[in-house]
Amino acid sequence: MKTLKLNTSINTLMSVLIAALVMISCSKNDDDLSTNMASYESSSKSLSDVEKNDLRFMVEKAKLMKNVYQVMHDTYQTDLFKAIANCKEKHMILFGVRLSKYDVEDPTAYMADDQFASSELQQAYDDFIAERPTDLTQSMLYLKGLEEDHIACIETSLAQIEGNG
Repeated sequence: MKTLKLNTSINTLMSVLIAALVMISCSKNDDDLSTNMASYESSSKSLSDVEKNDLRFMVEKAKLMKNVYQVMHDTYQTDLFKAIANCKEKHMILFGVRLSKYDVEDPTAYMADDQFASSELQQAYDDFIAERPTDLTQSMLYLKGLEEDHIACIETSLAQIEGNG
């Protein structure tokens, strides 16, 4: 009985955590892509090679996350996972606008959903498909780690950009 209560508590906690991450990473402003696109268009700064590589990686990272959340939705039929997958798709669109503005090739443009230009992300996706979590609690813990890694990538990219600014 204690195990059942613990699992229920963990599931509830992880659902709240993922929902909070969605609120942070996919704000209402993402629904107005034209506003976000206009802000990208107004910049006249050119990108360094580091920034271009980071941008390519980030669009692929968003694709990986979209695919993982879509698999989770298909597995558990949870609307939250579908909403997050849609959010990640919007992020891919925004990254695509940025890539286009700076004339940087989009590594996701001609790739199937299960293919990635980055060998690191390809391996992460292949590992996820081969060893996907077997229950909702493990899935939520996996997603938590994926989101934490994504935040760390953003922080690293920002630190590199600020160091070059």
